[in-house]
Amino acid sequence: MCHALTVLSRVKKEVFYPAAEAVLEGRDLERLGKARAENDELRRLAARIENLPSSHEVFESSVMVLAERARRHMKEEEDETFPALRHSHLDLLGTGERMAARKAQLSTAPIRRRLIHQIRKVMGGGD
Repeated sequence: MCHALTVLSRVKKEVFYPAAEAVLEGRDLERLGKARAENDELRRLAARIENLPSSHEVFESSVMVLAERARRHMKEEEDETFPALRHSHLDLLGTGERMAARKAQLSTAPIRRRLIHQIRKVMGGGD
């Protein structure tokens, strides 16, 4: 879950937000700035959770907070940012293709040894 959210967060940071920033203005641009900040916060929270063992006392509550914040963030983008972009000069198809390509690139990247160690730690497998 954290890995998928991290991939989505990076795709949005690297592709979506810069493309949207280039075409939005006024209040829509301000909302986009807020969305960027929330996206960064979600990525930081996911990274903290990835480093917690599943038996840690705050693991479950942290996952619940992450899920709620991600749901609210995505709903705000769907309700506010996406409609503004539909009526802008954004190349929706091109941006979507760039996002899909970047997602595929990040999703198929080799897993680092440090990440494998973290996964074992979280799953209770030790070192």
